[in-house]
Amino acid sequence: MSRKMVPILYGKKKSTNNSTVILLSILTVVLSLGLLVIVGFRNSLPSPADLSDSNSMDRSDIESDTHESKKLNGVFTVNYIDGEYIGDFMDGMRHGEGTFIYTNGDVYVGDFEYDQRSGDGILSYADGSVLEGVFRNDKPNGACEVTFANGDSYSGNYHNGLMSGTGTYTYKNGTVYTGDFTQGRLEGVGKIAYTNGDIYEGSVVDGACQGDGKLNYANGDNYVGSFVNNKLEGYGVYNYADGSIYRGNFTNGGQTDTDCYLKSKQKDGSYVVYEGGIQNGVFTGSGKLSYENGDWVKGNFVGGKLNGKAEYYQKIYDSVRTGEYVNGVLKD
Repeated sequence: MSRKMVPILYGKKKSTNNSTVILLSILTVVLSLGLLVIVGFRNSLPSPADLSDSNSMDRSDIESDTHESKKLNGVFTVNYIDGEYIGDFMDGMRHGEGTFIYTNGDVYVGDFEYDQRSGDGILSYADGSVLEGVFRNDKPNGACEVTFANGDSYSGNYHNGLMSGTGTYTYKNGTVYTGDFTQGRLEGVGKIAYTNGDIYEGSVVDGACQGDGKLNYANGDNYVGSFVNNKLEGYGVYNYADGSIYRGNFTNGGQTDTDCYLKSKQKDGSYVVYEGGIQNGVFTGSGKLSYENGDWVKGNFVGGKLNGKAEYYQKIYDSVRTGEYVNGVLKD
């Protein structure tokens, strides 16, 4: 049996193998270079996190800056929602001396402690009023001096931003109140010196004479009794400079009572005592007049004069008689 011989073409086979190897080698190099380029390019691109970091701080960075790097120490100018502060900082808080310019036009210059007005300071209000004094808890607390825009002034104690305690309030017209203050009001026990020379001492409610008090008039008269809204109201005693005296009730400042006592000095220097009804200082209704010589007359008064039947006593005769009076004159 014969075996079929297959010819071997050495030259052609060898050429084909070398070309393939070379080609594969080139492709391998190209692919490797391509991979290197792609990997390098990808490594050079910023990640989404990198892009975010390049424009703003994340929350942890912000918190770190707020609590650590943002704790200002020294003198700085910082804007706030309600105004601008120029002054000392300590650990990020207004602390030391500074000026706060408020958006409403008010300006505070003075001491700060832990972000609050505290210590000595001057607060200039937008309306022109100026307060100088002691601040605590971001408000006037302690001794203060105030000049108001309307020309009034105050010197005394403040509590939580309001006049409170004792102090002196001077009105533009010269009237001066010295005494107690409550929650920004002239209230308590005080003294009022009026420009006309009158002086009131006693209970005050919201700036008015109210309750029990004493009023010394510049002409020498004085009143001790009840007041309502700056007027004599209720029971009181009015002493006149000439020695006359009224004891009884007042209504809206006028002597009004059904049973008063009035001792009145006459032109001749003698005194007459009236006991009975009175309306706004005028004898009205049933009443009795008693004279120093012992005489007296009792009857009905109209417009300050006796009218109608009345009893009268004349000491010289030591007898009580009845007569008819017309406008204070006894008819024959």
